[in-house]
Amino acid sequence: MHVLRKNARAIADSKKAAGGRYRVRPIRFTQGTTVMDIQRYHQDHADILRQIEALRELSRAGIADNAEAIGELIVTTASRIKFHLAAEDQVLYPALVQSGDTQVAALGARYRDEMHGLAEEFAGFVGKWRVPARVAADPEGFRAGANTVLRRLFERLKREDAELYPAAEQL
Repeated sequence: MHVLRKNARAIADSKKAAGGRYRVRPIRFTQGTTVMDIQRYHQDHADILRQIEALRELSRAGIADNAEAIGELIVTTASRIKFHLAAEDQVLYPALVQSGDTQVAALGARYRDEMHGLAEEFAGFVGKWRVPARVAADPEGFRAGANTVLRRLFERLKREDAELYPAAEQL
C-alpha cells in the first residue's frame, strides 16, 4: 500500500515539477487553413488515464486505508482535467467550429456541448470525494461514484482519441 501512495504522490509531484503549469501548443491559422499540433492533448489524456488507473489501484488496495492518497490524487486529477478542458474550450473547439469543414465543425460543436454535462458530474464527484475523511467514512459510496464518473471520463477520452483528434489532425 505504501508503494501505491508513493505512486499517487509522484503523479501529484509531476505537476509541481512542471511549475504547476502544463503547456498546450496553440493552433495557428495560416492562409485560411488550420495547422494543428494536438500532441499535448494526447499527452494530457495519457496522464489523466494514468491518474485514473492510480485511483483504481488505490481503491483495490483498500479505500479507507488509502483515503488520504485518494483525496490528493482526486485533486491532482481535477487540476489536470480543468486545464485540459480550458485548453479545449479556448483553443480546440473554436478552431474546429471555424474550420470551414461543416462535418468537423459539427463534430467539434457536439463534443463541446456533450462535455458540459460530464464536467459538471466530475466537479460534483471532486467536491464530494476530495476530502479524505469523506472517502474513509464511506468507501462504498466513493467506489460507486468513482465507478460511474471515472468510467464516463475514460470512455470520453477514448472517443476523443479515436474520433475528435483524428478529425482535427486532418485539417
